[in-house]
Amino acid sequence: MSEFARILAEVVPSLLGSVLEECGFRKQRGLGWRRGSTLEMRIVRDSKALDPYRGGAFLLEFEVSDTGRFMVGLAGRARLARLLDSGQKQRFLEEQNSLAERFEKPSDDYVQSAFRQYVGLIPQYMAVFLPAAEFNQEGWMRFQNRDHLREWCGLLVEVLPDLADRASTLDPHKIVLGQDLGW
Repeated sequence: MSEFARILAEVVPSLLGSVLEECGFRKQRGLGWRRGSTLEMRIVRDSKALDPYRGGAFLLEFEVSDTGRFMVGLAGRARLARLLDSGQKQRFLEEQNSLAERFEKPSDDYVQSAFRQYVGLIPQYMAVFLPAAEFNQEGWMRFQNRDHLREWCGLLVEVLPDLADRASTLDPHKIVLGQDLGW
């Protein structure tokens, strides 16, 4: 298990668990919570986010089901950014940009060595350290350490009740992943 996966497994349940319970969710295995047999919320960790400078990354995914079965198809699923309203997206963007400014940045030698054969990827790699114009489309939240993760969780605690309410209105038979849901 990577250091970022370990941090996620330690910090998220302790900081989000109580608000999820207040919303009617019960802890499941791993980093998932379920409300009854119709709504599930899970933390999705980017398993490729292992670079010590770009940090770990995670997002929230909600899924509705009318059968009590989850993760068997794409219908009824929506990720964090698609469930945020415009004001909430702005707050997440501000947090994303605040963290980008404070992330420990790699040395030029590290970047040149890591991308010696893939120089064209350097701008994409370095974009994590620059302010963005909008919160990323799926809602990936990057962190380098526990403090960064705690900041994300503080923001999530504020919006989780809204997200759960919105997610519960999704059609379990319709694929909406990647679509603008208009909140």
